[in-house]
Amino acid sequence: MTVAQSGLSARKQTDKASMLTGTLIYLRCFCLCWFVCVCTVPKDGLKSQAVFDEIRMTYIKELGKAIVKREENASQNWQRFYQLTKLLDSMQEMVEGLLQICFYTFVNKTLSVEFPEMLAEIITNQIPKFKDGSVKPLLFHQK
Repeated sequence: MTVAQSGLSARKQTDKASMLTGTLIYLRCFCLCWFVCVCTVPKDGLKSQAVFDEIRMTYIKELGKAIVKREENASQNWQRFYQLTKLLDSMQEMVEGLLQICFYTFVNKTLSVEFPEMLAEIITNQIPKFKDGSVKPLLFHQK
């Protein structure tokens, strides 16, 4: 292998690593934003509150469908759904840290992440409210 071939091979590996890193960053950003969208909402609502509620209900329905596909017994389905919703509720503390990261990503122009319009509205609306504590968590179960 010549030095030129070696350099070309290394460049291809670097390009693949960069592509993978970019994909992982996008997926990570998408997951963080999903936590923002599903787990909290401003106490006074959003301009697109109906759409937000529809997305959240669709998520809950899809969660139910995923459970039904895995389990045969109806009582096991509801037990599994209950366990998963309790788990999601228990993740609220972790969500606070994820919100901080998501807000930082949104505000930091050097990262140049483009957010969908409704998500940008949610984040823009929530940044000051999250900081002053006027954002409530969306929970499946009462504490």
